[in-house]
Amino acid sequence: MEKYMKYLLFIGIALVLLLPESVQAAQAETKVKIAFNDRVYSDLKHDSMIIGGRAHIAWDDFVQLSCATNSFPNKTTIKKGNMLVKIDLHNNTLQLGSESFQGMVIKKDQIAYIPIRIVSEYLGYRVYYLSDKRIVRLVDGSHKYSNTQFIKTMDHAVRKKVYLTFDDGPRSHTAKLLKILAEKNAKATFFLVEPNMKQYPQYVKQIVRDGHYVGLHSVSHDKNKLYSNPANVVAEMEQTRKTLYSLTKLNSHLVRVPYGSKPFMTGSFRNGLVTSDFKMWDWDIDTMDWKYHKNNPGEVINKIRSGLQKYKNQDRVVILLHDVEGTIKNLPMIIDLVRKAGYSLETYDPKEHFSVNFWKDKRL
Repeated sequence: MEKYMKYLLFIGIALVLLLPESVQAAQAETKVKIAFNDRVYSDLKHDSMIIGGRAHIAWDDFVQLSCATNSFPNKTTIKKGNMLVKIDLHNNTLQLGSESFQGMVIKKDQIAYIPIRIVSEYLGYRVYYLSDKRIVRLVDGSHKYSNTQFIKTMDHAVRKKVYLTFDDGPRSHTAKLLKILAEKNAKATFFLVEPNMKQYPQYVKQIVRDGHYVGLHSVSHDKNKLYSNPANVVAEMEQTRKTLYSLTKLNSHLVRVPYGSKPFMTGSFRNGLVTSDFKMWDWDIDTMDWKYHKNNPGEVINKIRSGLQKYKNQDRVVILLHDVEGTIKNLPMIIDLVRKAGYSLETYDPKEHFSVNFWKDKRL
């Protein structure tokens, strides 16, 4: 046992050393996907991540993934066969069998995270870090695909993404929307109106805290005022950006202009955004939920279903929704529909910006 524990310590150190330099040099926390045998799990409750050079997974997610069982209601012990893994949050201790390791458990937002490799290998799994895809893969011997085959097989599924975007918030019912997203472990992007941000600052902060992204949706939302002069669009987006930053320290440069960019955002208007370092998103699927959410909510679902069919060969699809009560009631069904179609639900990432505007202006 002592020899085995020394081996585990060596593995832990080696993991740090063998991770690509780009991963080690990144921010302290980098999200990774988790795969077990031949399946990528996109429905875990929490994000798995690289912390301090090690891949970590939330304790309860590991229980779900490994089909281990919680031995006690407090969820500090899991059992697989005759092997026990225990954590002690108070003393920051991870116990594998009779051996204890200090400093291995990380507590974040009241969630306990454990190092995937050390725990998994103790329980008999093999662990691979597929760095190109940022996937940690656990296998128990029943898998069909080699790592190379697995990447080829899963590549399309991993990269198919839907971006749910919600315009015109925050509003009094935004808390309901955020609650559903959290319960379904889904991410979204919110295009907020500046006066509403001032009215509901608590929701703006929660949106960012929950891991969603905030884009800018103007101050006035008045097409006559906005589009009378290119400078007006820039000025309103800049004011919205400053208000967002004052509330959250998020310095967003992603905008969605009210009513979409066509026909209003002609060359001089787009040039103004480019000069001010803004990016502009329109959408692929218009749900028309502002029109249907009260009297014909089923039509919203139909538009999403037909839109996903239309863009089935497109890896990234942006869906336009609004922060309205009817859409919020439909949201669980919308999320399930998107996932069943094979997409993951992602939030906008400025580091991976891609162009989606009606003018096909690649600068934006």
